[in-house]
Amino acid sequence: MKAVTHPGGDRLSLLVDRLALTVAGLILVTLPLGYFTLAYRNHAQLVETEAYVKAGVVTMLASRAPEMWMFQTYRMEELLARRMVALDGEEAQVRDSAGRVLVSVGNPPLAPVLSRSHAVYESGQVVGRVTILHSFRDDLIGAALAGLLGFLLGGAAYGTLRVLPLRALRRLTVELSGQHMRYVTAVESSMDGYALLDAGGRLLDVNAALSVLTGYSRDELLHMSIADIEAPGAGAGFLGRGASTHSGRRETRWKRSGGSLVDVEVTATYLAQDGGEYFCFVRDITERKQSEALIWRQANFDTLTGLPNRSMFHDRMAQEIKKAHRTGHQLALLFIDLDRFKEVNDTLGHDMGDLLLTEAARRIGACLRETDTVARLGGDEFTVLLTELDDAGSVERVVGNILKTLAEPFHLGGDVGNVSASIGITLYPGDADDRDELLKNADLAMYVAKNQGRNRYSYYTPALQEAAQTHLRQANDLRGAIADEQFLVYFQPIVELASSRIHKTEALIRWQHPRRGLVGPAEFIPLAEETGLLAEIGDWMVREAARWQQRWSALQPEATRAGIDPSPAQMRAFGTPGIVVQINESLLTNTSPDLAEALLKYHAAGIQVAVDNFGTGSSSMATLKKFNIDYLKIDRACVGNLMTDPSERLFAEAVVAMAHKLGLKVIAEGVETQAQRDVLLAAGCDYAQGNLFSKPLPPEEFEALLKSCLEYSRIDA
Repeated sequence: MKAVTHPGGDRLSLLVDRLALTVAGLILVTLPLGYFTLAYRNHAQLVETEAYVKAGVVTMLASRAPEMWMFQTYRMEELLARRMVALDGEEAQVRDSAGRVLVSVGNPPLAPVLSRSHAVYESGQVVGRVTILHSFRDDLIGAALAGLLGFLLGGAAYGTLRVLPLRALRRLTVELSGQHMRYVTAVESSMDGYALLDAGGRLLDVNAALSVLTGYSRDELLHMSIADIEAPGAGAGFLGRGASTHSGRRETRWKRSGGSLVDVEVTATYLAQDGGEYFCFVRDITERKQSEALIWRQANFDTLTGLPNRSMFHDRMAQEIKKAHRTGHQLALLFIDLDRFKEVNDTLGHDMGDLLLTEAARRIGACLRETDTVARLGGDEFTVLLTELDDAGSVERVVGNILKTLAEPFHLGGDVGNVSASIGITLYPGDADDRDELLKNADLAMYVAKNQGRNRYSYYTPALQEAAQTHLRQANDLRGAIADEQFLVYFQPIVELASSRIHKTEALIRWQHPRRGLVGPAEFIPLAEETGLLAEIGDWMVREAARWQQRWSALQPEATRAGIDPSPAQMRAFGTPGIVVQINESLLTNTSPDLAEALLKYHAAGIQVAVDNFGTGSSSMATLKKFNIDYLKIDRACVGNLMTDPSERLFAEAVVAMAHKLGLKVIAEGVETQAQRDVLLAAGCDYAQGNLFSKPLPPEEFEALLKSCLEYSRIDA
């Protein structure tokens, strides 16, 4: 920005100088001219009057002595001299009709001379004239003196009027100049850009900050207009509107010299007194805009996948429902949950899990049209909104493509992850006309698909709603069961095949429902895990089994060891040596050091460990060698097929041989017949449990069994 000296100060100084000169000139001219004019006019009137009077006197003389009056010179001189105003500076003459001087009274006046004359009448005829000659030299001398006085007064007025205002003007100019310099310094040092525009938008002045902001030099900017800087589509700025609306603040976008765009906030003030100029401050708000965009994106989009989040999806869904209501089209809402994602996340790590989610989002989006919407609600849950549907068949085609693409292997770095999807489908307006109801319906349908075996889809039906209500009631009943002490612990003996003696027992939980009666764990354990009650129920189970085990330890210590299936949250030492911890075979694939540490703690505390459902997972002998295991439990499905499937018999024999090589004991589950017992005994199996020996019993009945029959031969099968 240039420091411009405004020409207004020089103009004002010149104006003051001219005004002082004018006043001095007026005094110089007016005073002598006025004096002379007044004196001349006064003397002229006196001479005029005197000439008139003397002409009248001579006329009277002529009337009394017709034709003789002109010869009475003495009489006329007397008459003229009697009424003379100033004999030294004035002369009175009487002339006849021929112009000859008849009488002259007084001295001839000095030049310049003022003269006035009047006619002399005789019998109505002009017979002569009386002339008064008067010198106005004294008037000129007085005028000269008045002029000298005017010169002195004019000079004094000129000095007064010029010096004092100019002195004040100079002081004001200095103050204004200081203020201007402070203004220039403030504007130049401002971080914001400054621009002065004319009414047409042409740049008249700019500061250095504006040059930095736009990338143009000051000279370049002064040859440009605001229209050259504003980006296309940014609007007409503050120009082109009424004067009352010229001032204001707005956000717009400008073009920089290199072609890049910058977001700016322009504060403009309309200066009407300067012919319609604009005083503008320009601030770079690019970072603020980027922050606002980032905040908006974080509030509306999932940071991992870039998909709309729950909030954005709800908004879009509400808009699409209104649109479908107007047009009469159908909508389909898909609720997608990835199957076995937790296994991938636990085994390969969260980073690989995030890669899988990102790729899954991409695959789902590739199956959709541009008008459809896919969102991530959280975790491994996705939703899809299919819009403007003409028939339901198109929904199944999309769902089929999604299931197919998600079932394909995910290449995650050097590993491979395999998942599938369970999809719930609900339709608008057939199933519901409300956003929340549609989401709830799709969620219910998804759980049905998952419970039916996964990697499939299910439509919402009213029956699902009824089942959900039943599920909710059962969950509420389950919460009340803990407080009301409705759970029971049952015990099933584990028999040593060689001696037919009870070697230990397995503790099993039952729910004594007030209306449904005795409910097995297969019905309520999944519900307890879903509602977060499994750990609390498991703690109760551990305490109750330990209490009975301590009571029976005096009867037969080894036979009263109780096997417990702990939840993952209970993988810790129970502090009761009589407890046998039963872990699922799938846990052995967990490479976390926490599991090995927990098993070491069990072993150190005298707690035995059994691998439950062996034969259903993918563990190997090398896996078993890494952990402190005491027992392998052959799954009941394998035992059930011993008599019909030779491969199952070979598998059981191989498990027994492998376990014995590792120093482990083998327990067979679900033994129902004597033939199954004989095959297992011949294979070298150590222990067995099942209804052949005893069904699960309440603790009191199991205690009676211990007291009455400690050998297998005494058990009434």
